[in-house]
Amino acid sequence: MRAGLDSPDAVSRVAEAMDRAWRELLAPDWPQLRAICERDVVHRVGVIGEHGWATTIESLHPSIAWQAGGIGIGHFPQVGTVRLVGDGLLLIP
Repeated sequence: MRAGLDSPDAVSRVAEAMDRAWRELLAPDWPQLRAICERDVVHRVGVIGEHGWATTIESLHPSIAWQAGGIGIGHFPQVGTVRLVGDGLLLIP
């Protein structure tokens, strides 16, 4: 395994594998998947407008909670507070 990662063509092999995975696994269904993601974004923007961030964050998954102005994620071990330092938080559907 390590030898494959250290080989000179490792990057091109990984890129080819990712390209093949895209073409065979996602590309055929991409128009429908994209439409689903776009509808989800529109829905969540509406939730933010009507109910605020806390409700929006908590509606993502049962293990995610708005806690004292921050976001708690229950599936991960407690690592303390992670400060975004002004970088913001990117939510991707």
